[in-house]
Amino acid sequence: MDRTDWNILDVLYKNKNITITAETLYMSQPAISYRLQGIEKDFGIKLYYKDNNGITFTSEGEYLVQYARDMLKHFDKVKNNIANLGNEIKGEIRLGVSNNFAVYKLPSALKEFKTLYPKVYIEIVTGYSKDIKKMMDKGEIHVGIVKGSYEWKGKKYLLQEEKNYIISKFKIDLSLLPSYPRIEYNADPLFKQKVDSWWKKEYGKNPNNIMKVDKVEICKRMVDQELGFAIIPGICLDDSKDFYTHALYMGAKPIVRDIWLYAHEKHSYITSVRTIINFLITFQFDN
Repeated sequence: MDRTDWNILDVLYKNKNITITAETLYMSQPAISYRLQGIEKDFGIKLYYKDNNGITFTSEGEYLVQYARDMLKHFDKVKNNIANLGNEIKGEIRLGVSNNFAVYKLPSALKEFKTLYPKVYIEIVTGYSKDIKKMMDKGEIHVGIVKGSYEWKGKKYLLQEEKNYIISKFKIDLSLLPSYPRIEYNADPLFKQKVDSWWKKEYGKNPNNIMKVDKVEICKRMVDQELGFAIIPGICLDDSKDFYTHALYMGAKPIVRDIWLYAHEKHSYITSVRTIINFLITFQFDN
């Protein structure tokens, strides 16, 4: 088995489909099948069975998939070590970033970083903060940027404090907010929990929810059409110049969410990873 075989097993196990595996790896289906048959012949096993639901791996097949994934991680580690032996900063970095931070804050930072370190290759995955935290726990990414506080035993650095806002297309009386139509979006669970807690303490009754969408950008579009108000993170207001905004307060204190950078101790030996961590924690993100 070599790296091509490891990649085939990894991707096939994720998708349970040879056609998708071939498309993902830019290989032909006959080439994929030939490789898989070779693995089965070398080990004298059956890797998987086909049924109406797709592909089901045997216990021996699952064992080889785990071996393949371990070897891919080891290969990447060796590649990064070699890439960082010289004085020039290069290598590969895997970043996991909270959705909104990736859209509104990360691009400007990476533009400057890539100007300084053009030979560093960056792979970015996005998702809810809880999903980024899980990827960090599994060691699937080098660095994670998350919103809110999670239990983390590695290194963590505070990047920013984020306020939260009520946005509307027209002026509204906050004392009458429960009577106005509200538009929700599929928010990060910790953000939703914080907003729901604030609402309950402020108003003691349910909001007049009239619509729910899956993304904050769609939510902003609906507000722009005067369909209702919304409550969104301040990070999403960068390009929202035509809204009336009201920061969320609990008494005299604004309600904020901390944005953290999480890093693994075990990745500190990688020069490129250490470099981007130091860059991000000193970069001046606009509030």
